[in-house]
Amino acid sequence: MKKIIFTAIIILLTIILWAKKMPDFTLENAAGNDVSLYGTLNDSTVVIVDFWATWCGPCRQELPHLDSLHIKYPNVEVLAITTDSRRTMEKARKFIKDKGYSFTTLMDPGREVQKLLEVEAIPVTFIIAPDGNIHYRHTGYKAGDEIELENQLIELLKELNLFKSN
Repeated sequence: MKKIIFTAIIILLTIILWAKKMPDFTLENAAGNDVSLYGTLNDSTVVIVDFWATWCGPCRQELPHLDSLHIKYPNVEVLAITTDSRRTMEKARKFIKDKGYSFTTLMDPGREVQKLLEVEAIPVTFIIAPDGNIHYRHTGYKAGDEIELENQLIELLKELNLFKSN
């Protein structure tokens, strides 16, 4: 009996340690309005959070793939957080506008959210479940990473019975 209880405690602790919750944050979008992560999450929405900057080549290669996921899956929101400095923030706004991306762009010029999430290199991409748990985290971007991201996204959507492909 003691062995069963001990095993159950170990399993429970493992589950708790692996289920990391994304802290809530609020940032200004490109239009100057406040957007919060937990205000975006709901029972039928999965959120992709991505950190990027205009000076980051891999980031700029990744953004079109994030936009296509946002368009392809109706219950997926993308919050693309630019870490450009206050000095280059207007450049980031212009970049997104010129590209015509449909996802939400958030501004983190002081890098407060980047520090909160211990993001040390960009791009970094998170998939957040409706309950706020981090389902997936990936640092960097090279051609083909978008396939793994979409596979992880589909896996979570299916697990939540939210999978709807266009």
